[in-house]
Amino acid sequence: MKNICFFDLETKYLFEDINAEYPDLSFNERKRAITPKLGLATACILAEGSKPEIFYFDEGQESNLIEALEGFYLIIGHNILQFDYPVLSPHFNGAIVSHFSPKSLDTFEYLKNVTKG
Repeated sequence: MKNICFFDLETKYLFEDINAEYPDLSFNERKRAITPKLGLATACILAEGSKPEIFYFDEGQESNLIEALEGFYLIIGHNILQFDYPVLSPHFNGAIVSHFSPKSLDTFEYLKNVTKG
């Protein structure tokens, strides 16, 4: 198992592409109903080590991306718990956020905690 990686993805669609009423939806409606439909456009994993490695994944390689994330002890990303993982959820058999959250450091969640929201 590799140690630490930094992870980010970009989506194929914007929220407004999926639902034009996006601005009027609650946060939970956005997360539950829209985020999983945004689709993966591209993703990158930067793995730390004596010689850092970069791995790229494009649409159609979601299973490979999830498999790669499985191999890390710690996954660092910004808003990965509320956004990146839910985008990948249609390609994961189970609850992806609860599966990966124990080994994830979400910088957005960290900032919310230290600034008290």
